[in-house]
Amino acid sequence: MVTQTLLNCSNELIALSFGYLPIVVGTVGIEAVVSVTLSLWPQLLGAAAKALAARLVDANSEMPLVVGEGKSLRIQSPDKRISWGIARRDGKFVAVILSEKEDSKSFAAAEGIAKSYPNLVETKVIGRAYSVNPTGGARKPLVSPLYPGASIGHIQGFPGSIGCVARSKRGKENWMGVTSASHVLSITNTAKKGDPIIAPGHPDGPKGSGARFGALSRFIYLTHYSKALPESTNYLNCPDVALVQIDDDYEGETPDGTWVINPETKRQMRIKGIIGKDEILDRSGETVYKLGRTTDLTEGTLDLVRLQRQTIQLPDGRLYLYTDVMTVERKGQKAFSEPGDSGALVYTEDGYAIGFVIGGTDQITFVSPIDDCLRDIEAEMV
Repeated sequence: MVTQTLLNCSNELIALSFGYLPIVVGTVGIEAVVSVTLSLWPQLLGAAAKALAARLVDANSEMPLVVGEGKSLRIQSPDKRISWGIARRDGKFVAVILSEKEDSKSFAAAEGIAKSYPNLVETKVIGRAYSVNPTGGARKPLVSPLYPGASIGHIQGFPGSIGCVARSKRGKENWMGVTSASHVLSITNTAKKGDPIIAPGHPDGPKGSGARFGALSRFIYLTHYSKALPESTNYLNCPDVALVQIDDDYEGETPDGTWVINPETKRQMRIKGIIGKDEILDRSGETVYKLGRTTDLTEGTLDLVRLQRQTIQLPDGRLYLYTDVMTVERKGQKAFSEPGDSGALVYTEDGYAIGFVIGGTDQITFVSPIDDCLRDIEAEMV
């Protein structure tokens, strides 16, 4: 067994033994939900928000933290799940509470809170949030291999999307790589360091060593109560990202930076930098864009920021709890993301990266903040 040093969303270091797995724990405890809600909301929403935040914290304590699916796991109905975040409406911040079902106890609880705080709280029914294996056969994305939005996959897995070009900053490392979603490239925690990564991912391209371009270097371990971390009660995930090291003998083109499609000119533009989760609040309500394997270039509206306790069903069928993530609302008839877009980069009209796609519903997409993701895998965007 080898002791790994692991970094979580609250930037605390913990040491755990996981053998040879190249994992980074990207989780936060329930105390982080309490801290963010109680500290941030009064700053943004005014004096009444303190009592509102306290009420949501109480609601959180009444709803079990652990969720799951399947015969051998504890099953929890949508009646016992809500999540909440901050959005901007007409220049003012409001709290938004999400529920899965309208005819549910959780929605009734959310409506009760909203009635107690008129003009300060909205409620929204979103359905089940998920990220599943893409179907529909092979896809040919708009962009060439290894560019953001191109198809990528574990040699034994399913395809997702390349997020950004990145450079490892662990220790003295300085090699180039690309990112995608952890649940795609780790096949939800079952992969190991050095596993072959292919582009395009299968079935978009051949499933064999000839399609290999790099090796899995490290990924965020997505915690779930059925495989709890030793002596840990943290089950809330924040980043969902993996880093691939490009092979020295790769014969294809390696991008010199993170290039995406300019939504106005439809030509390539280089991402200028990143906007972290603390600065993204002021961008709520703006149009953002995504370049992904399945839906190519799409636009949506950045809506909720610092969303707490959001449940997402990953491809293994289990429900995972995410916190401090964002939501993007679809615009028009085309969904902002669909299965196969996991890992795709979300960016602003003026060329700044804000996060990576995790999953979503028909109406909204959930996005991990890019600053947390890159920090936890010890990389920087190029």
